[in-house]
Amino acid sequence: MRIALFTDTFPPTLNGVARAMGLLVEHAARAGHEVGVVSPRVADADCPDAAFHIQLPGVALPFYRELQAARPWLGGRHRRTLERFRPQVVHAGVEALVGGLGRRWARRHRLPLVTSYCTNFPEYLAGYGLGRLEGAAWAHLRRFHAAADLTVCPSAATLAALRERGFHGRLGLWGRGVDGELFHPARRDPDLRLVEDNALRARLRRQARARAETHTWEAVFERLFRSYAEIIQERDGSVTAPVPDPPPAPVSFASMEPSQGKRT
Repeated sequence: MRIALFTDTFPPTLNGVARAMGLLVEHAARAGHEVGVVSPRVADADCPDAAFHIQLPGVALPFYRELQAARPWLGGRHRRTLERFRPQVVHAGVEALVGGLGRRWARRHRLPLVTSYCTNFPEYLAGYGLGRLEGAAWAHLRRFHAAADLTVCPSAATLAALRERGFHGRLGLWGRGVDGELFHPARRDPDLRLVEDNALRARLRRQARARAETHTWEAVFERLFRSYAEIIQERDGSVTAPVPDPPPAPVSFASMEPSQGKRT
């Protein structure tokens, strides 16, 4: 599958949305998909996991110097790069200038569009003394996401809140996951996981097993990629974006005996 990702923040910028977008590209490459990235200029080198990385010039935001307001147009050379790539789905990662560029590209080329709702911008306005603009911000977000075939949210609570705010009904979950390599049972240290209470120990085992099976980054992104493929198929009326088989199931915690003693 060929995915065009338009995002206003991207690694090495340090924030949660940038990390999520970077992980999207990384895990897509692992799964055999190609992702072309369009972002503000964030680094001297392009993203190594991307099919291409278009870094648009911009200016730092005065109230958030780590973010840049990129120019909201591609130019002929970058436009030709995207056209040669022939994306099958566009993902607009942020509801700002670059995300808006992706939204327009998808509509102009009649491509499936996925949008992300990652940050509650309207509520942040009060912290900058702009609380009176909250209503206008919600109106902008509703318009932005209305063009999407699917809008993904980080939690069920966020999804429910967007429904209450009058967003369209094509909402889905793109939850945050756990690094299955870093947080792996092989790294278990008995001295750091001592629990005396048997009932608590059993509950922790059940929770760990459920999270290991459904909340690794691999599982989270596999669900997102399948959503992409379903949207492409709905648009085309045929199977045009085969999805690779899911990665092997993560190691289960079920067979691992809990440690004895007290929690430290």
